[in-house]
Amino acid sequence: MTDIAQMPQSVLMPITQAAQQMARQFAIEQPTEEKALQVYLNTLAVYAVNNYLRIMDISTDLKGGDSWNPVIRFACDVADLWVTGVGRLECRPLQVINRDPSNLPFKTDQEDALTGRWGDGESDPDPDLSTWSSSPPEFIRGESENSSLLESPGSYHGVSPRHRVPASERPLQSQPASISCYVPPETQDDRIGYVVVQIDLEQQEATLLGFAPTVTSEQLTIGELQPITEMLKNLESQKTQLVPLAKLSQWCQGIFEVGWQPVEAFLDNALAHSSFTQVAFRRSITKEIKRAKLINFGRHKPGIAVTLVVTLTQQEKTNGIGLQVFPQTGESFLPTKLKLAVLDESGTCFFEIASGSNDRFIQSRQFSGQRGERFRVQLSFGKISLMQDFAI
Repeated sequence: MTDIAQMPQSVLMPITQAAQQMARQFAIEQPTEEKALQVYLNTLAVYAVNNYLRIMDISTDLKGGDSWNPVIRFACDVADLWVTGVGRLECRPLQVINRDPSNLPFKTDQEDALTGRWGDGESDPDPDLSTWSSSPPEFIRGESENSSLLESPGSYHGVSPRHRVPASERPLQSQPASISCYVPPETQDDRIGYVVVQIDLEQQEATLLGFAPTVTSEQLTIGELQPITEMLKNLESQKTQLVPLAKLSQWCQGIFEVGWQPVEAFLDNALAHSSFTQVAFRRSITKEIKRAKLINFGRHKPGIAVTLVVTLTQQEKTNGIGLQVFPQTGESFLPTKLKLAVLDESGTCFFEIASGSNDRFIQSRQFSGQRGERFRVQLSFGKISLMQDFAI
């Protein structure tokens, strides 16, 4: 890792041409201009942090985060970057309001975008139903005037942090500490930290303002941020703390990841036995492995926790996988409208079920896959979604 002793409190990065092109590609997939702008800024923020970490010799997987998954990107407000061997780093954008809107790389100003206006002087009658029926906004259609000065598509060489802005004019010093950045509820779990990235579309610059290891609300103020150097130290310290994904092939060998325990640790024997006998997974079973994990919605939904049970059945020709969700110890019923969803490697949901008002448990149908394939279990309650990744 590069020596961080002399690194500044905030870091200025160019918005590269590759970042702009990818952001436009993701944005044009969205149904409304407001959503497109959200995705556009999120992508630029992730790209800026990714380039910075690579310069600092920290390995990342740009395509490994939810922000690169088209289904999750459409459904949620996510801007995560997968840091290899550590986890998901959330890169939250904070947009500069430029003095001259005509210089922005898109036609509408911020107010128009947030109110569903299309930049042609006409108000869209129903912003929630808006689509790209006409040509997309300029920030998606074309290159900005200065794009030739930036990184060419697929290139990385020559990109480096820039510090040409005088210290007195740096955003972190010039912005009031009370200015806040929005942190969506769906990004407040399963994150190793949060970076606030100021996006200046006019200057084609992204400034990494600072870092927060955790958040306690949906508003993260500038005054709460630690220097970027603390982010680097934090990433280094967490390399050995990441809980690995659940590898079902190792379960067959009696090797289980941290947190996965026998079902009796969370459920009484009568409930577990009664429920498991109802699961239609039991034809030609030669061996059955069951493990359970407590899924806690934590600070977002105080007191709400459920038990996720995975049943792995080794059959004559294939292995079956079944999922069940039970209430936490001391509760008789699941929370109403708790959702269980299963997604494949591409992010496509192939099973979903929601609990009713008197459900003692919910369960998936049996499914199977090839060795090495991955899937994701998503548990949602209200606006909060928690994920658990598996490898077969």
